[in-house]
Amino acid sequence: MRIIIIFLITLWNVSTSFSLIATILPSNNILDENEIQYKIKNIITQDNISNTEKENIVKQLTSALQSISETRYSEKKIEEYQNIINNFSSIIHQLHEEKNIESHSKNNKNNINISDSNKLRQYLLHINQQLTNLDQELQQEQNLLRSINDSLISLPQQHTKIKKELNDIHQKISNFSTTMSYLEQAKIIALQAIKESKQTKITEIELAQISANNRQELSKLRIELLKNKYERLDNELQMTHIQLHKMRQQETAHTIEEIETLIKTTEKIGIYSINIAQQLTINRHLSQSLKEQIEHINLITLQQRQTASHILQARQTLAKLLEQSQWIDRSPALGETLRSQIFKLSKKNTHQTQQLNHEMNKLKKNHLEYEKQIYKLSVISSQNIKNNEILSPNQIHILKTQTDTQKKLLNSLLSNCDIQILELTKLKIAHEQLKDIIKNIECAAHNYLFWIPDIHPINLSYLYKTYHDLHLLLNSNTLFQLTSAIKKSFINNQKSSILSLTLLLFICSSHITCQNKYYSFLKHSNQQLKYTNNFLLTLQNIFWSIIIAIPIPILLMLFGYNLYQSWEYPIASAIGEGIITAAPILWLLMIFSYFTSQNGLFISHFKWKKNKIKQALYHPTFFIIAITTLLVTISTCNNYNNKELYDTLSRLFFTILCICLTLITYRLKQANFPLYTDKHTSPNNIINQYLWYIMTYFPIISATAACFGYLSTAQTLLLQLETSLIIGIISSIIYYTTHRWIIIQKYKILSKRVKQTKHIINTKKHNISLLPKSYTKTNNTINIPTAHSIIKKNIHDLSNNDLYHISNQSLQLIRLTINFITIVIILSLWSELHYIYVFLEKTTILDTITSIIVNTNNIQPITIKKLLTITLICFFTIKFTKYLPSLLILTILQYLNFTPGTNYAIIILTKHTLILFSIIISCSHLEIEWSKLQWLIAAIGVGLGFGLQEIFANFISGLIILFEKPIRIEDTITIENLTGHVTQINTRATTITDWDHKDIIIPNKEFITKKFINWSLSDTITRIALKIPGPPEINTATITHIILEAVKSCPLVLHIPQPEVYLINLEQGIPLFEIRIYTSNIKHRMTVRHQVHILIIHFYKKHGLQIPFPHIKHINTNEHNT
Repeated sequence: MRIIIIFLITLWNVSTSFSLIATILPSNNILDENEIQYKIKNIITQDNISNTEKENIVKQLTSALQSISETRYSEKKIEEYQNIINNFSSIIHQLHEEKNIESHSKNNKNNINISDSNKLRQYLLHINQQLTNLDQELQQEQNLLRSINDSLISLPQQHTKIKKELNDIHQKISNFSTTMSYLEQAKIIALQAIKESKQTKITEIELAQISANNRQELSKLRIELLKNKYERLDNELQMTHIQLHKMRQQETAHTIEEIETLIKTTEKIGIYSINIAQQLTINRHLSQSLKEQIEHINLITLQQRQTASHILQARQTLAKLLEQSQWIDRSPALGETLRSQIFKLSKKNTHQTQQLNHEMNKLKKNHLEYEKQIYKLSVISSQNIKNNEILSPNQIHILKTQTDTQKKLLNSLLSNCDIQILELTKLKIAHEQLKDIIKNIECAAHNYLFWIPDIHPINLSYLYKTYHDLHLLLNSNTLFQLTSAIKKSFINNQKSSILSLTLLLFICSSHITCQNKYYSFLKHSNQQLKYTNNFLLTLQNIFWSIIIAIPIPILLMLFGYNLYQSWEYPIASAIGEGIITAAPILWLLMIFSYFTSQNGLFISHFKWKKNKIKQALYHPTFFIIAITTLLVTISTCNNYNNKELYDTLSRLFFTILCICLTLITYRLKQANFPLYTDKHTSPNNIINQYLWYIMTYFPIISATAACFGYLSTAQTLLLQLETSLIIGIISSIIYYTTHRWIIIQKYKILSKRVKQTKHIINTKKHNISLLPKSYTKTNNTINIPTAHSIIKKNIHDLSNNDLYHISNQSLQLIRLTINFITIVIILSLWSELHYIYVFLEKTTILDTITSIIVNTNNIQPITIKKLLTITLICFFTIKFTKYLPSLLILTILQYLNFTPGTNYAIIILTKHTLILFSIIISCSHLEIEWSKLQWLIAAIGVGLGFGLQEIFANFISGLIILFEKPIRIEDTITIENLTGHVTQINTRATTITDWDHKDIIIPNKEFITKKFINWSLSDTITRIALKIPGPPEINTATITHIILEAVKSCPLVLHIPQPEVYLINLEQGIPLFEIRIYTSNIKHRMTVRHQVHILIIHFYKKHGLQIPFPHIKHINTNEHNT
């Protein structure tokens, strides 16, 4: 019976297995989505499969579904490409017919026969909606054409990659055996689905390559067709606006005519009323406002059309730039044409957004005023009804007609205000779109046109053109435009002009007075620095040097802004823009000149050599004026009249500027100005020399490049380099200021420690003076000089070793931090030159799998840029953790009343936190997910469980010691017959220095798992027990009093707790006393024993007592008996 049951169970298992395999394997090797979904449901309902295996099978089948959907998409694209190849002639013929129809309808301008203004507005909204849709379609088609052009490069690479992946899949399928588990069956289904997807994708790519030219031609035709439709609708929109404008003019004219008729009727009848006269005046003003509103609406409509035209032009320029990017380097004329188009586009969207916001706020204000007038009008009407007996019937009729007309006017004004706000909002959105497109164009131009010459090289005709343009710039028209612009700014804005003049006079007078006070302050602070080393004087010097340099640049910026607003005078506007550009540079140069003055920051505070400073800046005022003037001139020539003077005067003055910069940087190099300092705070290093070589010779290279036609590239690179130089000088000033602060802090700590040491010396002298004279006479030559020598040695060690080490490490950390910040700022500055970073971003060193989704690996490449970033993070983390403790001690911990152990715990935890954050940042930069790190952590856990358990136990014990603090730095402990004080608590072990000054390394686990004594955990007071014999013939109370008197006269014995004396034993008839005394530190134990023993001997002799010796007394007794 049992055999039959076992046979039936086995048969059932076999049948179940076959049914499961049947549910997993596809029928006839054809993959169907519905069938796979049905199999997934069946697998979930099975009970004889573990949950983990179920999840893996479902993941594999889900991956198969995803691959099938990709196959369906590729099949659709194949059908689309095949249709284009087969029916290309008919499709292109159809597009040509549509294009001809659009051209014919565009030429036939039909008038719009809509007499109702409301219906006309609705029709206008309908056309606007159509234009928006067409604009989106046009943009999508341009993006499609761009993607087709890009695919011509990427498709062959994709084809090779997918073929390789397909071969790998074939290899994986062939590796499976005939007998497979459920999971292996699911994996085969997933691999088959991926194989079909890849095969279909290869066919798609091949057809995409074949049909690329046809699709390009069709896309270009569609773009032309959409442009024709857009132009037709735009013309229709213009005609609608014209008709709506005519209707508004007619309505306004009709309203004004009614008002004039009422005025004439009133004058003929001769009826006069104050109310009627007031209403007539108000209606006249309202009708005039309505007329102005209609004109403003028409102006907004015109601006909308212009902005839409600019947007279309910008998109065409961007498309042309991207399309012709591969031929730009072969044709400089093409690059120059594209540059001029981009420059014109960038000038079309200047200051429009602020102006539109101002107009919208003004319209909202007018809207509120009109609503108030309607409310007042209703109040006036009710008052007139109450006072009907005052007015005649004709007057009441006229007044009612006037109020009705006024209501119509106000309602029209309100509706027009709403229309204006709506149209201005549309115009603002269009301007934002134009701004975004211009940004994209500038970014693309920077990528494709940066290394392309923008002007022709210098030839024989250059001198004549330069002379002609110089004569054009310096003629009488320039002076006339400048004077006219200044007059206009004063006449149009009288209030602001008066305010500007007042501010000008105030700034000039305050600058003159403050400059005299500034120089007197420098002289006074220089005298103070001879006697006191106060860091506050350094900060005041920096602050007042920055403040005193502000007035002149502010004046120039105000003057330049007034000129810049004069749009109708191009040369004045260009000069104003140049002044605004040069004003910040002038401010920085003036600050630098104040720093280099006789009593300035560099000489008085940084103690730099005066002769080198004078050598570097021999005539600072001349160079400041020259550089500022050249910058203004170059900016003027760059911005004047679509770069009319760009290739002549701009190149000439740029070359002169390069010569001036070379002279200045050469003098700074000769003076050995510190751009980079080594660890000894010295600029005499090879990096500083090479940096100055670059700064000196690069302007000459830029001038040479400008002569060969690379003017824009040379200007951009020189601007970046000089900005980097300014950043380097600022970082150097910050470093030397911090260096001075650290030196002052070091001297403060040193003086504080000297005072403490002096206090210790005085205390010891006082304690020694309290000792008996016989004691001091006998021990003076030994003890007192020893104490003095130890104290002096401690002072020498603290000043020369401890503080020097702390300040040096703090300086290294600050230097490292400043260099790191400077490098980051300079790299972000130079990141605008994308060609430098494209190589770093595109060069892949290694591909890593950051996550696995079923059978799809999420591959993240490790590029050179990522590797360099992680290297920098690791380097700076190591340096920071090395130098951070000294900076914390010098800046924060010295002001906090923490124990040395607490300070050490703060430092260690800060270092560990810094290391943890650097690891997290590095992993996030590599895009490593937790799913990848958990295996590493699991492996570390296994390792900790076997070979690394002792190290891990010591590490955890070290953390427990830092948090729980059973031992601290400078604690005195005893562990296993070893006594010493704690000098270091590291991650793995603790260092103890014993009384022989030997360093013993003890693992941290010993302090957690074993018993030890901490003599100074809660208190440093320790008890000492001494045994002293007393003469038997003397009263015990007298001996106790003498011993207490001797003990209390010892300066190292504490009075609280009080010393205690007990008779503890009688040895051979001699009373034995135990002294229990307390001292403040365990280090004094031996000294206290020594001093107390000497004092007891002294007091015994003073009272005529002798210390009894049992064996001597026994010998004396035997002699007496004999």
